[in-house]
Amino acid sequence: MKNVVLTAIIDKLIDDFNSYSELVSLNYAQRKEQTIDEGTLQWNRGMLNRTEEYLKELTDVTGVKLEWKCGVHSFGYDDWKRTLEYITVRKADV
Repeated sequence: MKNVVLTAIIDKLIDDFNSYSELVSLNYAQRKEQTIDEGTLQWNRGMLNRTEEYLKELTDVTGVKLEWKCGVHSFGYDDWKRTLEYITVRKADV
């Protein structure tokens, strides 16, 4: 039961990390356009860093291996599309 709960928490942290990573990348693009305040960017960066720390601590304890990848991703819709570069994480195939 304990491993099932820890695995579910790791899965949630992976989802959170990937969401915050995308959001922070978008915030940097918005900052260049001057459409976002610095406080919002810093808040999201802080949450990204905290999520990464929790994820690394839990995977160290459980032995779960992660795969980190930096890549370029499309974001938005046809009339508001941009390309963002950010890190994503997933469980490694073992």
